[in-house]
Amino acid sequence: MLFSSLFVLLLGISLTYSQNKTSLKAVKAATWVLGNTANPSQLEPAGEDLDGNLYVARTMINGNWVPGMGYYRGRTFYAKVAFMENEVESADCQTLMRGGTRWVPQDTNKKVPSDAVIGGTDPKTNEATYICRAFILEEGQPWLMIGKFFESYYMVSQVNIISKFWSTIIEQQLEAVLTICNSGFTCFTSRLLLEMTKSTF
Repeated sequence: MLFSSLFVLLLGISLTYSQNKTSLKAVKAATWVLGNTANPSQLEPAGEDLDGNLYVARTMINGNWVPGMGYYRGRTFYAKVAFMENEVESADCQTLMRGGTRWVPQDTNKKVPSDAVIGGTDPKTNEATYICRAFILEEGQPWLMIGKFFESYYMVSQVNIISKFWSTIIEQQLEAVLTICNSGFTCFTSRLLLEMTKSTF
């Protein structure tokens, strides 16, 4: 009887520890899923253009994850990324699930936040590639676009943002960096426009 009680007590402690460990781990990680397996309701818009909502996405090129923007064309999810001064579009991609992350304004000291989300690595320099967003002007209107930056780019406040309309890579002032949310999975807010507004232009 004593042995059974002790076993149940230890099992309870073990399960509690395991659950706490899992929840801590979950808070410190962004969740990537295959783009075409995600239900749109599981994704949070992170930007927009003339065709609609944009999402954080990435695709594998030459063994490296390259982050950029994702969007639906019909029922198919695509990622479009900047790679070697070209745009690459692929339906073989991943997208970031809703929750666990938040957008923070660019640091005035030009330091990459310690909890910035790493979307991949640069094939040329092997630098970590971080996810960001910025407003760009397209057809006379500002649109919130998703892009990537490296620490060396961050020091000069520039970021690669893809212009879907002109098929070029635009150097744009960085507005916000995607970071891991420290308070759980409720930090993604509707439209994610907390720190930036279109009145910037």
